[in-house]
Amino acid sequence: MSKHFLHRIKEEIRKGIPGESSHLKMSPINRISLKNKILLDANVKESAVAVILHINSENMIEFLLIQRSTYDGKHSGQIAFPGGKRDFSDLSLEHTARREAFEEVGIQLLENNYIGELTEVYIPISNFSVLPIIYFHESLPKLTPNEREVAEIFSIKLSDLLNEESISTMRIKFTNGIIQSNIPCFKLNQQEVWGATALILNELRDLILRI
Repeated sequence: MSKHFLHRIKEEIRKGIPGESSHLKMSPINRISLKNKILLDANVKESAVAVILHINSENMIEFLLIQRSTYDGKHSGQIAFPGGKRDFSDLSLEHTARREAFEEVGIQLLENNYIGELTEVYIPISNFSVLPIIYFHESLPKLTPNEREVAEIFSIKLSDLLNEESISTMRIKFTNGIIQSNIPCFKLNQQEVWGATALILNELRDLILRI
């Protein structure tokens, strides 16, 4: 199953990824696209995340998410993919995703785990562009969360993401006191997943639904 599925994903990526039309479905109102941000400001910081697919004990495909540790920062406690800022020593953003995944959850991603890339996402609150890179592991090794950065690791069934009932909305109170309602999100593993992570997940979802 896994080889056939991976072949189909690669085929769909070659045909063309869904792009920002997928992002719009899960975007808060007035979200700025990366393309428009670069036109306004070239000082966008680069980062990458690893979208890690794997086969569980029931021969079903799952993907990894993490909950970030609580800290004095803009992404404290959020649900995300393993990943982070590009270091000056990183040869590419693909290298960034592999390095960060190892540092955050202890998973060694090799070149033969690489599947392809999704559309970059712009995060206004921290002025980062995020490149999502898809990887595949036949079975996961033992994961070791970085206690300083990762509070918990989740493994979510891909079928749960594809389920229409996982799409919902939520209400958020931001640190500046502003409350925003009807923010699109996914409800996965009893967690509300929103923001850049939801945008990436929705593009992955749209890609898989084409298969």
